[in-house]
Amino acid sequence: MYTTRMSQLNEINERGRFAGAIESIKRGYTDVWDYDGLLQALCELYADEIPYGTWKARTGDPDVWVMDALERDWVSDWVTR
Repeated sequence: MYTTRMSQLNEINERGRFAGAIESIKRGYTDVWDYDGLLQALCELYADEIPYGTWKARTGDPDVWVMDALERDWVSDWVTR
């Protein structure tokens, strides 16, 4: 799953309108909200993992959950290099 997730993140990072976005956010140069549609793309990527209550914004904030998951995956990526 890890390899698939990282390849999916890399694909988002290399897409036309999001080119370099993930890397720029990772380095702290920009924020996810600076890219129109990026958060939606990330929500779709993590849709199978987001708890239902969080997805519906009843028990948590889906934006925060996605950003936490993204950070978790980045840390995993840095540790395995």
